[in-house]
Amino acid sequence: MKMRNHRILMLSLAATWLMQLLAWNSQAVAHQGCGLAADADIVIMLDKTGSINYTELARERAAAKALLGFFGTAAVKPRVAVGSFNVVNGPDARIEIGGALTSNYGADGNPGSGLYAAINSIGFSTGHTNLADAIVTAQGEIAAHAKGSKHYIILISDGIANEPSGLNPSFCSGGNPGAAAISAAEAAKSAGTKIFTVNYPDDGLCPANTGAVFLRTRIASSTEYYYAVSADLSNLSGILLQIGESIGCNDNDPCTQDFCSDSTHSCSHVNTCIPTPTPVPGCEGLTGTALQNCLGCTDVDVKPIQLQMDSGALELKNTAIRTANIILQHATSRRQLRFARSIKQQADSLYRSAWGITWSMPQISSSCPGITCVQISNTVSIQSFVNNSDALRRLVLLTANKAARIVPAKAARAGKLAAIAEKIHAINTANAELVPSVAGDCTTALGG
Repeated sequence: MKMRNHRILMLSLAATWLMQLLAWNSQAVAHQGCGLAADADIVIMLDKTGSINYTELARERAAAKALLGFFGTAAVKPRVAVGSFNVVNGPDARIEIGGALTSNYGADGNPGSGLYAAINSIGFSTGHTNLADAIVTAQGEIAAHAKGSKHYIILISDGIANEPSGLNPSFCSGGNPGAAAISAAEAAKSAGTKIFTVNYPDDGLCPANTGAVFLRTRIASSTEYYYAVSADLSNLSGILLQIGESIGCNDNDPCTQDFCSDSTHSCSHVNTCIPTPTPVPGCEGLTGTALQNCLGCTDVDVKPIQLQMDSGALELKNTAIRTANIILQHATSRRQLRFARSIKQQADSLYRSAWGITWSMPQISSSCPGITCVQISNTVSIQSFVNNSDALRRLVLLTANKAARIVPAKAARAGKLAAIAEKIHAINTANAELVPSVAGDCTTALGG
């Protein structure tokens, strides 16, 4: 009964804070369908290095065409360009012939026309990886032909840069290859371009997660611009469509964080600019507990909920690992081993992300009657955690289905693990809903 009353209290507080949030500067607004209007310039860079096999390259092409199909229905179509990169004789990266920025995408076929023909022409993957040239080439296309104010690069890669070697070679995104890629990314970002990175796990002889960490922390515009796909790129089309929705939701307001609601498929924009605190006579100059006592504030401890969220994400990670171990223990090919190991790496990466999201939110939220203190919106973090939990859930389901096919004798076990993942995700979602949408910080001096 105590837990039930605690849950009701938390939901009531969250509802109250959400009503306040809606009242301040229209801070949460849902409107057009995601991606239905995207006046932007987008360069897609496909990986055709030696890390990509024939099937995976075909999936890259299919995903790029799926994104064109998505934007093709938009009221305002973005201008899209298509390029590829690999170190062979000639340029290490290039915009494909017929692949320059345009909103006239052409039609698919053999070979098709317009951008579809440019995509269909990308073949024969081989060579090393020069991420610096891939970014420089994409940014060069934007600088030369962009017409809008919103610019994006979508970079698909394992994140293992090994060219240009220069005087300080490295095969694991260090030395000159890593420094050159970081410099190119920083230059593009400084010019106003947002960089999405899409990582498929293939670290080779490099330490686990080398490529993922490099793309997420050094190349992508922020962690929200980093996406992970399966090792065989089988879910790449879905990831690019998510990116398309995200681009369509960007309202170009630096005060808002923009995201697409999974439930309504409509855009939401949450104002993250801090409102001016309310001055209170008699409390001027006070800080911390003294200020809270003066204002008559009450605190809500969010940490127990965060501990449950963290624990739930960890349970999902471990469930994914247990499911992958079914394949590892009964694998009959190197490809199966590679798949299982990549699942474990993805699960670990997703859990780390969930951990960071969970503990980035304030552990204490203050409520001060009639007073506007410093307000911190948790809305985007809550949604990001739920999305991350769902990604872990889907990772378990994908692995369970594959395990059942590879090891029929373990199909029942795989099915049970999938059911466990569904249950854990439901609990994670419920816990996330208990986190206040807006956290109040009344420990900072409010002035006179």
